[in-house]
Amino acid sequence: MEKKIGLIIKLSLIIILLLISQNKISGCVFADEFQEDSLVLTEEKIKYLSDSDFTTVYEELEANKDFEKMSIEKINVKIISRLIEIADSNSKKRGYFGSPFTSGELKLLVNPLLAYEAVIVNNAATIAQNTTMDKYKRNWGDDSSDAFRHAYWNSSIVLGVHRKTGASITRSREIAKVWTDAHESDTTNKNEKTMDLTNNGIGRNAVDKNRSDADMAAIIYNKVNQGEMIIITPTVWRVYLWQNGGQHFYTKNQEEYKHLVRIGAGRGEGIAWHFSNSGDDVYRLYNPNASYHFYTKNITEKNSLVSLGWQYEGVGFKSNGSYPVYRLYNLNTGKHFFTTNLNEKNAIQNSGWRYELALRGGSFLCATY
Repeated sequence: MEKKIGLIIKLSLIIILLLISQNKISGCVFADEFQEDSLVLTEEKIKYLSDSDFTTVYEELEANKDFEKMSIEKINVKIISRLIEIADSNSKKRGYFGSPFTSGELKLLVNPLLAYEAVIVNNAATIAQNTTMDKYKRNWGDDSSDAFRHAYWNSSIVLGVHRKTGASITRSREIAKVWTDAHESDTTNKNEKTMDLTNNGIGRNAVDKNRSDADMAAIIYNKVNQGEMIIITPTVWRVYLWQNGGQHFYTKNQEEYKHLVRIGAGRGEGIAWHFSNSGDDVYRLYNPNASYHFYTKNITEKNSLVSLGWQYEGVGFKSNGSYPVYRLYNLNTGKHFFTTNLNEKNAIQNSGWRYELALRGGSFLCATY
């Protein structure tokens, strides 16, 4: 009996060793490899890496024909090996210019079990930056492009993790939250952190696995324009009001904009332009007889209209920056239209509106972007 037990134990050990040698047992297969210095992605190595390096590794994996047959553990090992190789090369070519990663991200990046997540997350960041440039022609902070970039980054992570690892959308959202919360770990400005974390969550929750990447970009772009996200940079919102034959209304008050849309007073057309809190005052006036608003930074023009019976409603917003706000006038209705979009300005002008910027010889208003 004892001999049989001993034989069974020996056979069991042999089977276990065979399984280990064939990478059939998860959780310990690559333990020895991870313990080797060459396969540890340390903070010292990470400081020589950028988002684009992770994207490079992601694209190399995608091009590998055997990629889809690999286990997550094997993928993690390959990623770590390649990132170490790139980090060593970068350290020799360019030296250290400062790590682009936060302290929270570093804690995740050194974890060998999260290597695949890391390349998905950073590749999604590259996608978000490029898509933001396509949509806004800029990648700035605290404005509409910033709100879009953060939300779209999160939606791209969720879809990337879901598609590449098979994780559920719910689990993919959780993973995205861990990484993007870590990205904000070193942000000290409370308003900026609130903006980014809120917009991150909106992007994650907007994900529909049946939508394409282009569909998700359009959905999130619309959410930004409809005032559903937090934007710190002062913003002028545009509503097309139905009253009095239709007219455009401009306000810096996001809640006023959302209220008018919510009660059905008009169609929300989103962000007209951004401005900063310095610069010239732009006066907001209301004609109680014709029921429409007018905006000007010219105090003489403002005083003249008040003397004619217009109601002065205070400073609407500020005028500053290098981008002109075009002002056009409809000779038939007496209404004005304002836009920073040159194509829109030309279309309105071609339909018979008078372009007053040219008539007066100078920009009435200007925007930061």
